[in-house]
Amino acid sequence: MADCALSYDAPPVSGWPLSSNLELGVLSGSVPCARLHAHHVLREWSLAALSDDVELVVSELVTNAIKVSAQAISLWLMSDGMRAAVFVQDSSPLPPVPRDADEDSTDGRGLVIVDALAQRWGAYPVADGKIVWAVVC
Repeated sequence: MADCALSYDAPPVSGWPLSSNLELGVLSGSVPCARLHAHHVLREWSLAALSDDVELVVSELVTNAIKVSAQAISLWLMSDGMRAAVFVQDSSPLPPVPRDADEDSTDGRGLVIVDALAQRWGAYPVADGKIVWAVVC
């Protein structure tokens, strides 16, 4: 469960030695590509135990980015060998807002899922949009 919920600061990942990035189109097929990329990268980093949670966080953040972005999105993964950080950049300046989805809703639970799986998560503005991030332990 999240101990810090939404933060508008970047996470403290300075000096984390492991990183990977992937540029994605604004296409529904980008979500499974991002998820598979995360799966393989975490296995390579010997962090397979985090894979399920990180893959789900990646899926939710990339899905949200595709919904709001007018241009390509970027996925970065970073690790210090024990934790994994997920960063997704999109072109929308609007901050992410968790919603309460009703029982019959088919969407709207993504950030609630991220909040449940991440130790911390947040967003911060960049020149051409925003970056939404989450740290999974």
